[in-house]
Amino acid sequence: TPNADSKNPVFKAYGVGINYFEMIIFNRWGERIWSTEDLDEGWDGTYQGTPSPNDVYVWKIRYSTDVVPDEIKKAYGHVTLVR
Repeated sequence: TPNADSKNPVFKAYGVGINYFEMIIFNRWGERIWSTEDLDEGWDGTYQGTPSPNDVYVWKIRYSTDVVPDEIKKAYGHVTLVR
């Protein structure tokens, strides 16, 4: 809910022992609207500086851990943007 009330202003991942990280957000048409390789960075609900509409967005994460650094793991899901 990125609506300037300081509650849930960004969507982000959390983890410990991560040595590689990439998160991508896609809109309903499969267009990449945001990405990062910084685990501390989160999506603020915008696309090219403009607030994205309320909708369901798909996220994809690729990561590796300190335990098995050569194995890239993947996770997928969705997030609902509500303002």
